[in-house]
Parts: sequence; C-alpha cells; structure tokens
Amino acid sequence: MKSYIIKIEFEESNPLIWRRVIMPASATYKRLHDVIQNVTNFQSGYPGGGYHLYEFNLPKENRIVTDNEEAYMEHQHYIKNKQYYDNQLKSMPANMLQFEKNHQERLKIEVRKPTGLKIDDYLEKYKEIQYHYDFGDDCQIVLLYKDITRYRRKSLIENRIAFVIEDGQMYLPFLGLDLKKGKNMLKKK
Repeated sequence: MKSYIIKIEFEESNPLIWRRVIMPASATYKRLHDVIQNVTNFQSGYPGGGYHLYEFNLPKENRIVTDNEEAYMEHQHYIKNKQYYDNQLKSMPANMLQFEKNHQERLKIEVRKPTGLKIDDYLEKYKEIQYHYDFGDDCQIVLLYKDITRYRRKSLIENRIAFVIEDGQMYLPFLGLDLKKGKNMLKKK
C-alpha cells in the first residue's frame, strides 16, 4: 500500500516537539486530523469528538480545509453574493474600510470540509501542510512530507513507529494504544 512518512512538528517549540507517522496515501484531511490529535495526545481526534476547531492551510492553492462550519458557510455566501460584498466596500466608513478589505480577502480563500478531500495531491506536490488547532491557544503545527513507502506492519511495530491503516486501525506505540482494539472495547460498554 502506498503510504507517506510524515513528520509532525510544533512550530515555535523549544526544544522542537515532533512525531513521525506513516499515513496511507488515500487518507482524508479528517483522518490526518485524527492522527495528529492522537499522536500529540490532544482531545479532538478519533475516538473523541470535536473539542476545538482546526484548519489545514494550503496557501499554494489558496484553500483551507476546516471543520469550522461557520467559515464554510461564510465562504459559500461570499461566492454566491459577490455584488453584495462589492457594495459593502463602497458604503464602508473610512475607518472600517481596511478591516472589511481584510475580511473579504479571507472570504476569497476556498474553504473545504475535511471529510471528502484527500491529502495525497497537495502533500506530494508541495511537501508541507500547515495545521492550526485550537484557535484560542493558537497551536501551529507543520506537517512535512518525508518519503513515500510501501511499509510492512511487522517492521513498523518492531521499530515502534506510529501508523494508520485504511481500515481505521491506528498503532500508537508511545501511548501503548492500538485504537482498533480500543474502538471495539468502547462498543462493548
């Protein structure tokens, strides 16, 4: 199975905090978010729920991928009502004009939902994805594409390397978790 070796680095951490994971090439941004949450021991990934908002910033394609429904709806409104926003600029008081221009520049960025969009095209082409989590605490993480591999599960387990399999299994050796087993245990309760 074609997979990526991805290095996850916390920006502005000293010393550098990082994790290395192996992801299937067919993974979505939602799956990537879940993996980041689990390998960093945050609270919003699978099997948990949406504790904080997040977004993947894809600047080379003028796109963000986010679970922020409000940002998605605002972008959709902007696309359908450009004339309304042009009129807003014309009628804006001078002291608010720059604020409105900045707001509309943000609305021009394409907003996509994380469930249906796969990581492969952007990651292979640009080698880096920016991840922003918990907008209040402002956690910035950069994801660096390191290599393509065809891995063997046994070798990864022996070397204690975190990985994800397309069927939903995650192996996180530093937490002592195999989340497929954890999911099955949750169902029994």
